[in-house]
Amino acid sequence: MAVTFVLVLFMLLEVSHGQQYSKSVDLMTAVLTGYNPRQRPVLEQKDTMNLTLSLSVFSIRDLDEVEGKFSLVGKLGMQWRDEIINWSPASYGGASKIDLKLSDIWYPKLVLTNPFTKMTDLGEDWMTLSVTSSGDIYFFPVSVFEATCSVDVTYYPFDTQTCTLEFSELSYSGTELTLTSSGPVQLSSSLQSSQWEMISADVTRIPGSSVLVDKIKYTFTTKRKSLFLIINILTPIIVMAVLNVLVFILPAESGERLSFSVTMLLALAVYMTIVGDNLPKSSEPMSILSYYLMGTLFVSSAITVLTILNLDIYHRQGHVNQCFKSLARIILAKTCRNKSKDTPVQVKVAFADDKNSDCVSPSPTDDKEDISWQDVSFAVDRLCLVFITITNITMNIVFMTTLQSGS
Repeated sequence: MAVTFVLVLFMLLEVSHGQQYSKSVDLMTAVLTGYNPRQRPVLEQKDTMNLTLSLSVFSIRDLDEVEGKFSLVGKLGMQWRDEIINWSPASYGGASKIDLKLSDIWYPKLVLTNPFTKMTDLGEDWMTLSVTSSGDIYFFPVSVFEATCSVDVTYYPFDTQTCTLEFSELSYSGTELTLTSSGPVQLSSSLQSSQWEMISADVTRIPGSSVLVDKIKYTFTTKRKSLFLIINILTPIIVMAVLNVLVFILPAESGERLSFSVTMLLALAVYMTIVGDNLPKSSEPMSILSYYLMGTLFVSSAITVLTILNLDIYHRQGHVNQCFKSLARIILAKTCRNKSKDTPVQVKVAFADDKNSDCVSPSPTDDKEDISWQDVSFAVDRLCLVFITITNITMNIVFMTTLQSGS
């Protein structure tokens, strides 16, 4: 008896399953019979259709400041009502939803109007969409959206960029098809990028007219993650600028002063090339970092020229004119340099009972001693050291303050 009950139940389930499948086939046949996918699906063609969009962003794929390309991975949801498609679920086994191929029915040919490469609609033939019994249609294509973006690198590498994605249906005017947004942009909780941080995402509707199309514009504000660039570009440049000044401390007798200054100059030139490769090939706007590098390069070039001239002074022979002597005496007095090693010093021995005597008395000829070209070279070194150091400190303070004000 129990076996008979199980067999009957199994047969009933098979019949029900067969009926459900046949009902679905009948439903799809009924929906598509006489349907023209090239015609806008409204009963009165003068009426306006409404297309509702929703954007979900999964990740920022790239923001190439050199090429001016912004790309992200996201899902653009579309929802509209097809007035031609409707049925009674009770007539088809309770089926209230079916899935159809994209090419079977009409769908909006939505395009990205500011593409980086070519303009194509978001639909593909292999994609499917969901159709309800009331005619509501839902389509959720996932794609990589690549758009052009005008990059402002004024405050590179502490810059903030604003890029947009503009969508529109170019086949219909604003009185035939209106675009609306279902709400704010949905940002994934796992949204990450190695170079950029998403600050905000806004949506704006640009209404059309009888001759203009509707547009939905998504605006994204991103901030560069600058730690890598600070460590690998800014820090070496500042360190080289500091080391460059030390050429005026390096003794002229070592014979390495000129090679040291030229090496620093070449190193700065190489870093200018590296930074230039990461910036747009445009003069407007120019990065503040480029101006800083140019200024540092000019200072390094001036250091090289001063080093050559000072080495020429150091190796001169003969009489020193009075102007150089005066300069050397002023600077050497401040640096406590022994200006003449060959000048004898008079020493007076003091006895224990001679309380008015001094232990050491300077030579009366100290003020009249000669200044050599080597002393003049030393004085010029100290003067250049102070001047270039002040110049570098001023440049760095102005540069960092300007960058921070724009970040």
